[in-house]
Amino acid sequence: MALLLGRAEAARLAASPLVVLSFAVAAALIWWNNRTPLPLWWSADITIGTALLVPAGVVLLACQEAAGRPRRDGLAPLYDSYPVSAAVRTGGLLLGVLGPVALAAGVAAGAVIWLNSRGAIGGPQPAVLAGAILLVALAGAAGVALGTWAPRLAAGLLTVLGLGAIELDLVLTYDGWVRPHAGTGWLFPWYQPGSVPGALAGISLPFPWVAHAAELAALTGLAVAAALWPGVQRRGPQRRGPQRPGIQRLAITRPGIRRPGIQQRGAAGRGAVGVLAAACVAAAGWTGWSQTRPVPAAEVSTLVAQTVHPARFEQCETRGGVRYCFFPAFRPLVGTWAAPVSAILARLPAPPRRPLVVRQVTGNRYQLLADPQFGLVNPAPDPRAEAVLRAFDDQTDGQGPPPTTKFSPSDPPVIDSSLEENPGGSLDTGGLAVTTAYWAVGLPTTAPDITFSNSSVSGTYAVSCEPVGQAREAIALWLAASARPGPAFRGELTFSPAGADAEAVQVSGRWIRANYLSGSGPSVIPPATAEGLALALAMLRLPAAQVTAALAARWPAWLSPAATDPQLAAALGIPMPRTPAPTRLMIREARDPGGPSSPVCP
Repeated sequence: MALLLGRAEAARLAASPLVVLSFAVAAALIWWNNRTPLPLWWSADITIGTALLVPAGVVLLACQEAAGRPRRDGLAPLYDSYPVSAAVRTGGLLLGVLGPVALAAGVAAGAVIWLNSRGAIGGPQPAVLAGAILLVALAGAAGVALGTWAPRLAAGLLTVLGLGAIELDLVLTYDGWVRPHAGTGWLFPWYQPGSVPGALAGISLPFPWVAHAAELAALTGLAVAAALWPGVQRRGPQRRGPQRPGIQRLAITRPGIRRPGIQQRGAAGRGAVGVLAAACVAAAGWTGWSQTRPVPAAEVSTLVAQTVHPARFEQCETRGGVRYCFFPAFRPLVGTWAAPVSAILARLPAPPRRPLVVRQVTGNRYQLLADPQFGLVNPAPDPRAEAVLRAFDDQTDGQGPPPTTKFSPSDPPVIDSSLEENPGGSLDTGGLAVTTAYWAVGLPTTAPDITFSNSSVSGTYAVSCEPVGQAREAIALWLAASARPGPAFRGELTFSPAGADAEAVQVSGRWIRANYLSGSGPSVIPPATAEGLALALAMLRLPAAQVTAALAARWPAWLSPAATDPQLAAALGIPMPRTPAPTRLMIREARDPGGPSSPVCP
């Protein structure tokens, strides 16, 4: 009988317009949270559970309304007169929760298929998806239990509003209103640990997803026990004696008369529910402790090592004479990175003097070791590890470890996976082309930190040099633009030297006009001077063979800082383009915040 009731209730809940609408909203939120060009599975699967919080709240209200209807409408005696006991009716309501659970599983499966079709990096974590689906099961069971004990609709509404306010705070990617202490957020139904999962390159994060899914299962079982307890306490009417055809007789239990069979069945039911409740309380306690315990020192050391020394954990692959090193999940992107790099190297009149290693890094300073908002409990991180992280400048040398903080023009391109939603992410082939081209001609791709102080500002600044008048700058810009199909450069090189995007930059005490460029990852690329940008745009209008021939004739000399833009223009047989000087307004705007002057690139 409970199965028949459960089937009918599951169909009713699954077809409810509000329930269906809530799952549609969840699907829309999954799309919204994962519309980035490069979805990362270790971040995307968490957002699936976050989105399912919406239908979980609706399911809780629907189940509470159904379970509390007999007492709320004053029809409890009528329901008790039915041949089906209260425990069986409650069991049917609990089985009916499987309808919304099936919808949640369908939405999660659809999200997996959609994200995989978009080339999401990595793979879904089964424990995270299981916890997301269990959210709906827990909400349904809690709704039935709440309706059994508190039938008024206001009780369900207040519960959803209260939990919703807490959950909203727990799933925000920034500090909310009442964000709990590190680790305690995992004790609530769902926790989205900040933005760190999406910022890291597939590094193993010790988030307790298995324990959290087990906690949700334990809480669901506890809600089931709470819903069944009032039913096993009551004894409904029983049939007594042989039934003649066409005659039905209700057995009336008189006060003071004990029926051994009924009493035994009631005791067995209460015992089973009590055992279930005790087991779930024990499981919830153990999983709660597991989620709030400090991260072991060995795991902290591994996290630090994966960030500071990526070469020890990465895989490498050689394509076209270039070595690409990456975290294992990012192997499908090697071809994307190799396209602009190979195109630039193919246009060089001579091979580079040193081998090129393109390495993937994470610019994240590993806030999760010190910042409680990211959900890891580690009250006393290793001071030596923190010192190394503070010194880490997001760059590694060509061979990998150890990391370098030394300013050097030979620093190779890096791909910073902590910038997926910004121009410097793993799919930014334009920034990679700029950095590779600057590296190929000997221009710096990093900048030293300079401590500066005057009457207006003070602090540490990353100050890049400026290749003022140097022919190799125009060559680098031409190489970067030539590596991309289509017109000039989608983004930076479509700037006009006289356009509104130009800014004034102070170099060795004088002001020049320049446009800022973005390299790959966190690289600080010297701003493109107006002269170099204008000459590069003129070179793009020439046949590529003509430019290559002119460069090949004096290739080593063109890479010298002494080679000038006018000399390159003369070798190409074109006049040097005229460029405007920075305006007074540009100089005033640049001078207002202050800051150190840039040197000329050596």
